[in-house]
Amino acid sequence: MNSIIYGLAVVALVPSWYYVSVNEQYLAATLPSECNKVLDSVIFYEPGLVYPYLTCMGEFGRAKQMDFYKFDLIFPFIFGMYDYGSLTRLWPEARASMGAFGLLTTLFDQLENTFTILALVKFPEQIHALAVGVSVFAGLKWVFFFASSAVVLAGLARLVLRAVLPGKTTLTKKTN
Repeated sequence: MNSIIYGLAVVALVPSWYYVSVNEQYLAATLPSECNKVLDSVIFYEPGLVYPYLTCMGEFGRAKQMDFYKFDLIFPFIFGMYDYGSLTRLWPEARASMGAFGLLTTLFDQLENTFTILALVKFPEQIHALAVGVSVFAGLKWVFFFASSAVVLAGLARLVLRAVLPGKTTLTKKTN
């Protein structure tokens, strides 16, 4: 991945996370406590939660959700570029498999967002397949997000150990 694209993704994360934080604070202050977050921030949930959650928010909350998800159609690409770039830089010897974490996180996040937008557009109609899609893709997104985050942290730890203990941090045993 081009260093300029990676750098832009890293820089774009700051205002993106800021927007998410401000949006979450606004929803927390204006919606009922049982439904005052974007579904995107709920880590694992059953499909049966989707429509009661959207109902609880009311028309105003659903409009704010839609505004958020318009942004969240772009964010997975920003985070995916950051994730892909970080993983492939920290683990160059495993570039293909490391890059897959970032790509799969992006794919599942994008699918979750698409299904959520469709559920919002079709509301009050409740289409079970959309709720299942939102739930399944959200779960997969979080699994890959946490896995890739752990691998980034492991890569950073390896980088530090290599700096502190040069020559002592190989992952494979050398044979002569």
